[in-house]
Formats: sequence, structure tokens, C-alpha cells
Amino acid sequence: MSRRDLVLIAVLSLIWGASFMFIRVADRQFDPFALVFFRVLFGCAVLIPAVLLRLGRSGLARAREAWWKLAILGLINTAIPFLLFSWSETRITSSLAGILQAAAPIFTAVLAVWFGHERVIGKRLAGVLVGLAGVALLVGNSGGGGLLAALAVVLAAFGYASGATFASATLADVDPVVIAAGACAFATVLTAPLGLARLPAHVPGWKEIGSVVALGVAGTGIAYILSFVLLRSAGPNRSILVTYTIPGVAVLYGWLLLGEPLRLVSLAGLALILAGVALAARGRQVARDRAYSAPLPTLE
Repeated sequence: MSRRDLVLIAVLSLIWGASFMFIRVADRQFDPFALVFFRVLFGCAVLIPAVLLRLGRSGLARAREAWWKLAILGLINTAIPFLLFSWSETRITSSLAGILQAAAPIFTAVLAVWFGHERVIGKRLAGVLVGLAGVALLVGNSGGGGLLAALAVVLAAFGYASGATFASATLADVDPVVIAAGACAFATVLTAPLGLARLPAHVPGWKEIGSVVALGVAGTGIAYILSFVLLRSAGPNRSILVTYTIPGVAVLYGWLLLGEPLRLVSLAGLALILAGVALAARGRQVARDRAYSAPLPTLE
């Protein structure tokens, strides 16, 4: 892996890991619907020009051809997960949200079995079980008030996995930047009515406004473009390293900048989830080498 790839992994980890902190801060004065609306709107401000610069009008034409697929993806992979994260962090810490979202690759493996795309045996099966044990540990210890919020994050992670599975099956021939821009555009349309109806009664503080801008421009726009560059340079097997670093960075941000406590159960759950992801990813590589299955491409 080149030095450039390592820098990209570090930058993506810092950006995506910070997203949970920014949500927590923005939640102080933004309704979740308004927060998500502005987040995807600012994301479009980065991604749509990127499509035009990269592909010109042909990119927009390809998006029009696949509009209904992009609309579904914008709902299940962007609008709903973003709303679930924004709502959940009004009740649980950004650290817990960052840890639980790391279960998305575990759910991707489960969906692969459900739809018959892949066999989950050996290390992959062990990884799924270990990862789910980590999720259960964290959800079970989230407390009465945080139980629904923790489950909302788990549902958001499942939405990410569902979106990746759907896109792999139906949008494999579409440029990833077009997919990101199209999904973001449809998410903007879907969240606009309630987002505009629930604008803050007063002008939010600079920290809250800055958090929303950072979520949209950096976390939703720039980071996706960087992830595409990393994927093309390092390949999917090495790009997945970002998955392992994001939760730890989210915990670090929450502890250092938001004063969130470091709980032993959270660290144990994090260890189980990341161990499960590592086993599942390793098992997938073994399955590919043995030709047990033909895994679909991912968006990561």
C-alpha cells in the first residue's frame, strides 16, 4: 500500500469518525429532519459538480436512466439512515453510535446469505456471530432510555448494508460518483418538506451551523470522492481498513471533545464488532479464492 493510500485512509477515518461528533453538536439546535435536509443539500453542492467535472452531461444522462434505482438508494441508504443517526444521538452518545454503525459489514454478509449471493461458512460465519454478539452487548447495556436509540443505529447500519447490496445488484455499471450524487439528490428531495417545516425558531450558534456544513461538505461530499479515489488506488480489500478505524476515531472524538465517558462495555462491544468484521472480511476473501461464490462489487 502506497503512502498516498495510507494518507487517504487516515483522512477518511478522521472525517467519517468526526461525523458522529458533528451530529451530536448539531442536534443541540437542529431538528433531525432539518439537520439531514441541510446535510444532504450541502453534500449535493459537492457531488453534483464532481459528476459534471468527471463525466459531463453523460453523467447526468446516466443518472436519469437509473433514476428509480437512485431514488430507492437515496431512501434506504441515505435519508433513512441519516435520520436514524440524527434522532438517536439526541438520546445516546456519539461514541456508541459510531461503534454500532461499524456492524454494517456484518449485515451485508447476512443479506448475502438471505439473497443467496454467497455462502457464509467457516471464518465468515464466525465473524457474523462474533459481530452480532458485540451489537447485542452494546444494545443490551444502552439503558432504558437509550435502548430505542441504539436499535435505531443498528437499523441505520442495516440500511447501509441493504443499500450496498441493492446498488451492487442493480447499479454495478454506474459510476460510483453518479450513484452518490443521485442518491444524495433524491434524499434532499425526500427530506425537504419536513426539513423546511422544522427549521430552528432562532438562528443556531456557529458551532451547530459549522457542524451541519461539515457533515454535508466534508462527511457526505468530499469524503465520498476520496473513498472512490482510495478504492481505485488500493482496491476493495485494502480500502476496507477504513471500516476498522472509524469507530475508534469516533470514540476518541467523543471522549476528547465532547467529554463522553469511556465505558468498558463500549470498548468490549467495539472489540467484538471489529473482530467480527475482520473475520467476515477474511472469510470472504477465502471464499473468493476457493470459488465458492462470486461476490458482488461493493460501494466501499
